[in-house]
Amino acid sequence: MGKDRSPGLDAVLFDFDGTLARPAIDFPGLKRELGVPPGMFALEYVRSLPSGDELDRAEDVLARFEMEAADRAEPNDGAEDAVRCLKEMGLLVGIVTRSRLEIIERSLQGFPRLSPADFDVIVTRDDDVKVKPEPDQILLAASRLNVRPERTMMVGDFVVDVEAGHRAGAVTVHLLDPNDSAVPDHEPDFLISSLVELGDIVRMRLET
Repeated sequence: MGKDRSPGLDAVLFDFDGTLARPAIDFPGLKRELGVPPGMFALEYVRSLPSGDELDRAEDVLARFEMEAADRAEPNDGAEDAVRCLKEMGLLVGIVTRSRLEIIERSLQGFPRLSPADFDVIVTRDDDVKVKPEPDQILLAASRLNVRPERTMMVGDFVVDVEAGHRAGAVTVHLLDPNDSAVPDHEPDFLISSLVELGDIVRMRLET
């Protein structure tokens, strides 16, 4: 899908873990316990397993790591202010995540000033669409918000967020993680080192 470079923005979608929330899932530990092959994501590995005891064990391990992370969750620097600022600008705000809805709701209990009710849409892997880096979750969020994907911004800290946003035709913002050396196949439209910077980027997009 070609990207419309006309000005304007209707919605901002956020990844959750590592973006709105401080990174909490121990992905290296999760991969070791699951025995994930190098270069493969834990979720994709679990989904590749045939039905049976091995799959049941892997799903239990994944659920345990996610639940432990949810109990430790706290807002990333500038996250709560960023969401409040965007809503004050009149923008729709959502979450698009590879996690389950239960995990997001539990994680947000650790946020002093945000709750699920503050988001206009939350799309998780519980929804019946392919997860990031496929564009389907972003397209679903845009459809539920009744906005065009090209007037939507996707903000995330990982390559799958940028890839999914690019493939959906959305404006992409990569929140840099100093501990992550992975490089997206497509350059994001904007690079930021903190969510504190997001407000200025959105204003620029709205005023261009």
